[in-house]
Amino acid sequence: MKREEVANHLKAFDPEIYALLEEERQRQRYTLSLLGGLAAQAGWKRCAKMM
Repeated sequence: MKREEVANHLKAFDPEIYALLEEERQRQRYTLSLLGGLAAQAGWKRCAKMM
């Protein structure tokens, strides 16, 4: 089943849950996350030790 089909079924079955999931999907799509991965954090720790 495609995402659109699942979304349409969920929207018909429980519009409130659909709205919450859609809101979260939009937030994740359009919000920049500034948290780096562990590799990036390790690089900053090494850099801070050099100073």
